[in-house]
Amino acid sequence: MGVAGTKYKSEKSEIIEKIMRMLPDRTDEKFACNFKSDDFSIHLCAYVERTCDEEEFIKESLPTSLDGWRILTIFVPHGYISVMGLDKDGWT
Repeated sequence: MGVAGTKYKSEKSEIIEKIMRMLPDRTDEKFACNFKSDDFSIHLCAYVERTCDEEEFIKESLPTSLDGWRILTIFVPHGYISVMGLDKDGWT
């Protein structure tokens, strides 16, 4: 059974597309998404850069689950996404 009591789990490409459409309305900072796994399951991580003065800012939180996927919002230091290569191929 999937997350949030559902058997349905959308395709990875579908959930990435949905989250990437949501993020521009929720933050003015740089963001990236990718899948990670832990002891529980595979989940989607939405990386959002903090502002230049290191504030965690998001206008509206992302859902914690969507279409059967767990979603984690991870705030990272300003500039982290480019420095760590999260904006390269393999990352969305």
